[in-house]
Amino acid sequence: MYGLVTLLCLAALYFALQTESDPWGKGAWLGYAVVATAALYTQYYAAFFLLALNLAVLGRWLWQRRELRRLVPWISAQAAAALLFLPWLWYAGDRLRTYVRYKVAVESDAPRDLLAYVGQHLSAFHWGHPEGALSHWWWFGLAPLLVFVLCAGAVCLGWVRRTRSGSQAGQAWIWPSAIVLVVLVSGFAINRVLPFDPPRGERLLLLALPAYLLLLSLALWRLWDDRYVLAMSLGAMAALSLVSLVHFYSIPRYPADDYRPVAARLEMLALPSDVVVCVHPWQVGYLRAYLPDEAQRPRLVLTPREVLPRERQLWADEPARMTAELDALLGQHGRLWLPAHQAMGRVLEEKIQAVLIEQAYPVLTEWYGDSTVLFLYADGEPVDQAVHARFGDSLALAGASLNAEPLQAGWGVVAVELSWQLLKPVAETLQVGLRLSDGTGHVWAQRDSVPAGGREDFSDWALDELHTDRHGLLVPAGTPPGQYRVTLQVYRKADLAVLPASFPDGSGGEVPVGRVEVIRPLVPPPPEAVDVAQSLGVDFGGRLELLGYTLTSSRVRRQGEAVNLELAWHALNELGEDLLPRLRLIDSGDVSVAELTEKPVMGRYPTAWWRAGELVRDPHSLLVPAATPAGQYRVTMELVRALDGATVPFRPGRSQVDLGQIEVQAIERQYEPPTPTYGQVERVSSGVELFGYDLRNVVRAPGSPLEITLHWHALETPDRNYHVYVHLLNADGVILAQHDGLPQGGGRPPYGWLPGEYVADSHMLHLPVTLDDGDYQLEVGLYDPITAQRLGERLILDSKILVSAEDGCYCP
Repeated sequence: MYGLVTLLCLAALYFALQTESDPWGKGAWLGYAVVATAALYTQYYAAFFLLALNLAVLGRWLWQRRELRRLVPWISAQAAAALLFLPWLWYAGDRLRTYVRYKVAVESDAPRDLLAYVGQHLSAFHWGHPEGALSHWWWFGLAPLLVFVLCAGAVCLGWVRRTRSGSQAGQAWIWPSAIVLVVLVSGFAINRVLPFDPPRGERLLLLALPAYLLLLSLALWRLWDDRYVLAMSLGAMAALSLVSLVHFYSIPRYPADDYRPVAARLEMLALPSDVVVCVHPWQVGYLRAYLPDEAQRPRLVLTPREVLPRERQLWADEPARMTAELDALLGQHGRLWLPAHQAMGRVLEEKIQAVLIEQAYPVLTEWYGDSTVLFLYADGEPVDQAVHARFGDSLALAGASLNAEPLQAGWGVVAVELSWQLLKPVAETLQVGLRLSDGTGHVWAQRDSVPAGGREDFSDWALDELHTDRHGLLVPAGTPPGQYRVTLQVYRKADLAVLPASFPDGSGGEVPVGRVEVIRPLVPPPPEAVDVAQSLGVDFGGRLELLGYTLTSSRVRRQGEAVNLELAWHALNELGEDLLPRLRLIDSGDVSVAELTEKPVMGRYPTAWWRAGELVRDPHSLLVPAATPAGQYRVTMELVRALDGATVPFRPGRSQVDLGQIEVQAIERQYEPPTPTYGQVERVSSGVELFGYDLRNVVRAPGSPLEITLHWHALETPDRNYHVYVHLLNADGVILAQHDGLPQGGGRPPYGWLPGEYVADSHMLHLPVTLDDGDYQLEVGLYDPITAQRLGERLILDSKILVSAEDGCYCP
């Protein structure tokens, strides 16, 4: 558009000059009328250019004192252009005025002052839009103006002396000077009255650039006799232009508005059977350009609109129609994507989201730059689950529903419908956290959001009313087939503190919602759909590719802690045998201090079961031995055959893949026996005994927190990282409250204990608010988190907990 209007304005200038030499020539003024009209239809700012031409003609007519009849052809040409443009002005005038006022109000741009406005436009005329770091040094583009000012001064003096004699050189300055001056002044006036300052907005006045270059050429022509100054001037301008061009072609100009990441995300996660709802036509154009394979591209749907008798979005004006058509799209396609543009008011986008929150399950909310949010909504028919829970004393889960059908890895969505009841007002923002985990507790997917897809807050709800809250949890690509648990927690957004939960089968931070089955996808997702922190692309003989890995734990570990990492595999062919990843921790002397060889997915999904094209996420936990010296260590991986233990090379002589470095830090250990408040020495296993515990205020109030510190004594190093359990039991042995986890919240895992040391381990239980008055017991011990097998006999603490609503303490 900007190039076209510039070309049309140049043509208008050409025909205007022709009318000067032949005022009555029909071709000149007819051509002018046509191109002037075309310029006005192309860009409204062309009116400033035509105004400049009219002022130049009028000024020359007054200066030369010509007859009035010489203006008749020119005035006729202006009248013809105005009449040709009048229909569009009649049709679009009110709309344009409304749109401009709306745009100015929405964007809220501050007007530029005169020096900045003129200076930045002249700088852009010299060396274009400065990109990157040059944008802060835009005034460098004014350097050629110094030469121009000197030359223009000399020419101006010559023009004053020769104008009345009709000097052609002097007359050459009139037209371009009038154009540049009038266009800049008019643009500045608009900038003050209706400020609209988009990035690189100088392009709006590109139509004045040819006139400005004519002025600059005339100035340089005056230096023709002084070749040295001319060469220096041209060299300086060329150098400036070269610097600007290098930045122009090497720096992305609109990274925040780049739709290629959006298209790439759709290419990874969208099915051809999905639908993408676009509000703006240019969104359809972008996605067609960046997703050219029509067979693999999801269906693109543009929201219906009307152009005549007035332009309007039909969905915005007809909400019932929008609801019905969105419901039909969900029913037909199952999954709906919405790239919501966050500028230009986003009125319709907000209305679409409000409808989809009620009809579907929000799955993804991803920002791309500052102006695009990509939403994914899925249809679903969840089945009621027998779930009830209380979170603290302010929130109750009255019910929950979950998918019953098997879900394909990479494509399936866990549809979760929650029914909430607010019991007491809450002041802080609470988040809902959903987790998809396996039997070992490994989390495969998670979703964190405030209710209603981020559109509501618990604090906005009325007390005691039921509120429906829908969530969609995407099963990630590479999730192995099997049964998975869906759990729920609520936590404070400010400090991530999890609200204590109590439910019929126990208490803690997470509430089990139900189970879902994950199956192999009928069509494997592309390898790019597996998120990895470090891409590798290691090909093991054309059979298996290691796409990359993600270190899910910190690179700073202590003795007993696990180096948790997840390998991402792509089966290039049917394998037909078991291949085992072998992980090692290697010190600076190339000595292995820890090794783990197991079937993929912690032994649950051997490679013999994998199919060609399948993606597999493969988590492992390599434990740091208790006696490992502090220092730097390398993590490596080899692929070995289960049949004979031979390594599988990925290139001749190379089978070891480097997975980066970690640092092992030493632990401060206690070998002196502690003095617990309650001494109770009980053997838990052959290698661990309970030495005693600390417990304050054994008389508790219902709903109060209960903190207990256990003192463990290591007789030998445990063979794995056992978890500690602390249960509150009634007289019948029913668990009423509990806390499970690694000692010291994971800070002192048992695999890192050395013989003879003592470990203090604190746990916090939250007593249910509905707990009856009476005596209760505490049960403690260790268990294997993978098999859930307890170590030794059940261990009941000697101290009883007395619960009393009247006399109990509400304190840790």
